[in-house]
Amino acid sequence: LNCTSSGSTGANFTVGGDLNVTGNIDVADNVKIKFGTSDDLEIYHDGTHSHIREVGTGDLRLRSDKLQLMNENSEEFFVGTSNGSVELYFDDSKKLETTSAGATVSGNLLVTTTSATSTRFSGNRGNANNLHIANIEFENSFNSQGVIAEIRAITGDSGTQSSKGQLVFYTDDGSSLAERLIITSDGNTQIPNDTGKLQLGASQDLAIYHDGTDSIIDNNTGNLNLVCDSAQAINLRHGSENMIRAITDGASELYFDNEKKLHTTAGGVVVTMGDNDEIRLGNSGDLKLFHNGANSKIVDSNANAFQIQSDDTRLQSINGESYLIGVSNGSVKLYFDNST
Repeated sequence: LNCTSSGSTGANFTVGGDLNVTGNIDVADNVKIKFGTSDDLEIYHDGTHSHIREVGTGDLRLRSDKLQLMNENSEEFFVGTSNGSVELYFDDSKKLETTSAGATVSGNLLVTTTSATSTRFSGNRGNANNLHIANIEFENSFNSQGVIAEIRAITGDSGTQSSKGQLVFYTDDGSSLAERLIITSDGNTQIPNDTGKLQLGASQDLAIYHDGTDSIIDNNTGNLNLVCDSAQAINLRHGSENMIRAITDGASELYFDNEKKLHTTAGGVVVTMGDNDEIRLGNSGDLKLFHNGANSKIVDSNANAFQIQSDDTRLQSINGESYLIGVSNGSVKLYFDNST
């Protein structure tokens, strides 16, 4: 059937072969052009919108080596290329493009969920089909405050650009995003300011921080316990120099300039002192005990009396020979060569 001129007919007609039309086909609103034995495909205008509908049980398939959806001004919404990419646009600007490795997003990617389940991203570690994220921004979902926190993947450490990478965590300090935590490329974790604290416990009772001058471990409740396994020691050091050592099932040791001065034993305490090192007693250190390299001395520098009190007082040589024996309520004996 060949139609070469305009016209209309109120009757239905059936075409058994090809229908060749050299002019327009004008169809009134809500009048449908139907295709298929069961009229499964419909094309029509309802007075407001234009429709292409698959009303049967099959799919609606659009086939082309390059498929484009665009507006009247040729601004693109969607572009699909055979054996190539699929592209999505906003205001004629490409925002998402599929690639052989996955997809590339230009700009921000906002993911929201209203269900009880979380939104998940996943990638396959060790191959090209990974999920690549440079920055993650967190917005306040209750008002229009905007970005309140951010995680950034940054190349380079300590301001030096390199192939190494680090994760930097930011939170809003009320005026701008501020660095709060850094995980460096070598695995170190940093709190990059003198006001930040590592707080532990349900009530943040344990805090570890640096105040700009000193490093502080602050415990606000209970005991602060340092625990080690058997056959181990707790060491307090400056570099490689010992200051305090506590050995499991053994001694506790105190050091001065990496030299041990005091340690405990099963029987008590041993104090290690050099010549002219003094044990001083009293508020002003008036009583002194020391060895001067030749003699051992007990010196009382106070103007008051020096007293030795005992019910049985003896002065003897290192071999037990007596010099003096004084007995309470009894005699005082002086000796010469261990003889009274």
